[in-house]
Amino acid sequence: MSRWVCIFDDTIEMLDVRQRKRTPHLGFLRDNAHSILIAGGLSPAPEEAPTGGLWVMEAFDKAAAAAIVEADPYFDARYRRYTLHHWAKALKDVAVTL
Repeated sequence: MSRWVCIFDDTIEMLDVRQRKRTPHLGFLRDNAHSILIAGGLSPAPEEAPTGGLWVMEAFDKAAAAAIVEADPYFDARYRRYTLHHWAKALKDVAVTL
């Protein structure tokens, strides 16, 4: 199992998708919490609309991580692009708490 970071880049049209599909998206995140460890929107500032998102995931390989991303109700290639990066946590002995 490897860790992956997914960075999403949204078009302005994604704001409508976010409104329409928020409930199924949140259900998807809950149902996949074993793979999607941290997820959230990215915006230029706290009071501004989201322009993308970030996930920290666990998957067997890059293809498996991409399959999870593309199964999300929010995913629509017309409005949302993403990049996947393998991630190796520094200080592996320090637990992450949010």
